[in-house]
Amino acid sequence: MVNIIKGQKVSLEGLKTFNLGINWNQASYPDYDIDASILLLSENGKLEEEENFIFYNHHISKCSSVILSTNSSNAYKKNIEVNLDKTPDDISRLIFVLTIDNGDTLNQRFGNIENIQVDLVDNQNSTFYQYFLAPLSNETALILMEIYRNKGEWKLQATGNGFNAGLDKILEQYGSDKVNVTEESATIHPIQNIEIKKESEDSTSKESTINLTKITLEKKGDVVKINLSKAKKIEEIHLKLLW
Repeated sequence: MVNIIKGQKVSLEGLKTFNLGINWNQASYPDYDIDASILLLSENGKLEEEENFIFYNHHISKCSSVILSTNSSNAYKKNIEVNLDKTPDDISRLIFVLTIDNGDTLNQRFGNIENIQVDLVDNQNSTFYQYFLAPLSNETALILMEIYRNKGEWKLQATGNGFNAGLDKILEQYGSDKVNVTEESATIHPIQNIEIKKESEDSTSKESTINLTKITLEKKGDVVKINLSKAKKIEEIHLKLLW
């Protein structure tokens, strides 16, 4: 295992498929909602297609070269599968991001999160590279690492840059004129009492539906809108049947 430091660049020659495991300690702040996301950028350093933005509403890149696991393992809070052989030629950089959801509004900062680390784990389940971030302060978003092409060779850089802004600001920085960001409200509230009444034979039939809309990437015209809203979990539904 090789420990790397902020700003250090290392070769990924011979490491085409691997996992990036991300860990941190938030024992004193369990209410922080921390997310991982990945941007696959073109040679212009821009996100050209919404399918190449991997986050909590979209887990697999268009080319399937990056997969964000929906289940945290026992070893890591976030796990990202990477297969560089599947990365198309028009992708030159992968950026790995960690954010606190709604951190600015709630005044939740990475300065309260301890021991943020990223492990590169090879196919033999051995940690090849390990990166521990330096203590932070008021940041709510972090660029952890970058993987990029350099003269045909893939390299990794330990970045560790923090921002006092959310995920939408990072997308504004790397987005193109083809991709926009929206934080439209799309909250699904718990439904507690729904009455489904059987109509009499001579009454007009009425259709009753429950819309459990899933938040997805949304296209409108020629411009893509990436919706960063999170739907609240529906914990309980009560149905009352009358006839």
